[in-house]
Amino acid sequence: MFDIDDNFLASVGYNVAALSDTQKTQYKTEIEKEINTRLSERIAREISDEEADDLETIQNSEERAMQWLYEFHGEFVSTDEYKALVDALGDADAKIFSATALWLRHAVPHYGMIAKEMLTAYQVELIEKRAMAQEALGA
Repeated sequence: MFDIDDNFLASVGYNVAALSDTQKTQYKTEIEKEINTRLSERIAREISDEEADDLETIQNSEERAMQWLYEFHGEFVSTDEYKALVDALGDADAKIFSATALWLRHAVPHYGMIAKEMLTAYQVELIEKRAMAQEALGA
């Protein structure tokens, strides 16, 4: 969902050239997990309990995800975007990812803006933490 790449790692102070592929993957995964946690908490304040239950069901059930896609975005499963997701993620994960993303766009129209704000805020936070650590170490 987020574009956590080598450039992002470098922007928050990692020496990407000195990191192994395993380390880069680990850091990217940790960052994505933290942003997703923060984003989930933020989105929870935007939707009702009933909507949260519906979203959770979509995220945890391939059958419900597909049902929702056909009900509200039946044409989506024939798009090149969806086919690329199937190639990248596999059929079940593509259904769930697509249904979740489209559900969020519908229920929280400014979801993209919120996600971008969360990513930027976390990026700034990481930069500030690294600067404070370096200052404390006298670097």
